[in-house]
Amino acid sequence: MRKEFRKAKTNHIDGNYEFIIDCGDLYFRENVSFENDLEYCKSIIELYNPIKIKSIKVLINYTIPYEEDIKLIKKKKLENYKQNKNNNFSVILLEFNQEHKELRLCEEMWFGYEEFNKKIISQLENLKGIYFYGRNFINQNGGTPFDTEDDEYIRNTLNNSNWHDSTFLEPLEDKDDFEQLKKLKKLVGENVEITFETFDEKSEELMIKEGIGKNKKW
Repeated sequence: MRKEFRKAKTNHIDGNYEFIIDCGDLYFRENVSFENDLEYCKSIIELYNPIKIKSIKVLINYTIPYEEDIKLIKKKKLENYKQNKNNNFSVILLEFNQEHKELRLCEEMWFGYEEFNKKIISQLENLKGIYFYGRNFINQNGGTPFDTEDDEYIRNTLNNSNWHDSTFLEPLEDKDDFEQLKKLKKLVGENVEITFETFDEKSEELMIKEGIGKNKKW
C-alpha cells in the first residue's frame, strides 16, 4: 500500500476558516502531481462546505530539499534529512479576510474548479475585490529553493515526472478562460473589482473592453 503523505489541518470558528494541507516532501514522494494535490485539497474544503465566510485561507505545504541536501541523502543513503524553516514551503491557494476584503486567488486553484470557487465566492462577506496571481513557492524567510525554473527543478532534480508547468489565464487565446471570467464578473457585479497579476497589453485591453478587470497596480 502506498504511503499517504498528505495530511489536512483545519480550523473553523464563527465563519473564519483555515485549511492547511501538508503534502509531504517533494523528494521522497513519488511522481507528485500538483493537480492531484489540488483535488485532495478541494475534497477537504467540500467536506466543510464553508458558508457566511468572514475569512478563509487555504494553503498547500511541501518540504523541499536543496541540492546539497540531496547530495547528502544519496551519499549516506538516508530516508530523511534534517529540515528547517528554509525547507518548508507554502503555496497560498486562496485568502480572504475582513481587513482587505479582497479574495486573493491562485490561478492554479481556478482552472477546472470554477464552479467550486464561485460557490465559495458567493459566501464571502463584504467582498470588494478578487485578485488572480500565479503559483509561487515561498519559505518562511520569503525565499525560494530554485536556481532554475521551479517546475523544471521539481521534475528533474526532485524526480517528479508528473509535475506539470504552472498554468496561467490566457483569455485572449483561450475561449473558455474568457467565458469563465465573464461569468465570474456577472456573478460578483460591478462593485467588485477583478484584477490580475500580469496580463500582457492585449489581454488587459480585452479585459478592460469587456468590463471584466485589469492588471493590479501596486
